[in-house]
Amino acid sequence: VPYPPRSFDAATANQCWLYFDKPATLAELDRVLVQGGLLAISHVSWLVSDPIAKATEELVLRVNPAWTGAGFGGDIGPTVPDWARDLVFVGLFAYDEAIPFTRVTWRGRIRACRGVGASLSDDDVARFDREHDDLLARIAPERFTVPHRLDARVFRLPR
Repeated sequence: VPYPPRSFDAATANQCWLYFDKPATLAELDRVLVQGGLLAISHVSWLVSDPIAKATEELVLRVNPAWTGAGFGGDIGPTVPDWARDLVFVGLFAYDEAIPFTRVTWRGRIRACRGVGASLSDDDVARFDREHDDLLARIAPERFTVPHRLDARVFRLPR
């Protein structure tokens, strides 16, 4: 990143850490964070136990069977993942929240998921969105909530 060494007290990564080259990213964080700098990694994931989320995932998988993000039931994995074994664990929190949506905003949430917007062609996204709109018209009221698991881990870089 185009910043001088020791420029930041903390770094955050929400919804994106799984895409990073972790050794390279940690080396760069070691460069730009002050001594004792913090790294917070967080996620906001819908829970497939919800019938609207489950039906939506089934549609995503029908259109994109290679999508690997389906089926999240709330397991946030180990407190300290393997990639973080050299970091100092500071804390973890996780909780569930019923996030309000309309049919339009849920469609936007799903278009933004990596199984749709990041993976499909523009034409396939448009086709998916039409099918999703039809599905929601059949199964969802205009306003609804979908439970999400929010979690964050905080680490201190050792030095």
